[in-house]
Amino acid sequence: MSLKSESITAGERILTEAASLNIVRLSFEENLKWDLYYRGIKISARIIDPSFYLRIDNGEAFSKGDVLEVELQINQYFDDAVNTFITKSYQVNTINRHILRNEQQKFDFDAD
Repeated sequence: MSLKSESITAGERILTEAASLNIVRLSFEENLKWDLYYRGIKISARIIDPSFYLRIDNGEAFSKGDVLEVELQINQYFDDAVNTFITKSYQVNTINRHILRNEQQKFDFDAD
């Protein structure tokens, strides 16, 4: 994934990057978080893309295992005790693409 931006102010850092997220649990209410897998780690994130909720309201179907290609914002704070930034929350700013789980290509590594 590629880092798009990084902002550090007063002990807080905001990273924004392109990411692929797998849906685990979804919520069609804008104020609730979705459960997603990001780089193999289960996260909870709010989706703030208003056009995405219009797609939901217009009947677009989503399933467990679908992939969302997104602009992901990672909010972190600096912990002096361990001298590193710690992630406190995730937010999906924009949904760029929705890939249905049955559209995903599977590789046949045993094929000659």
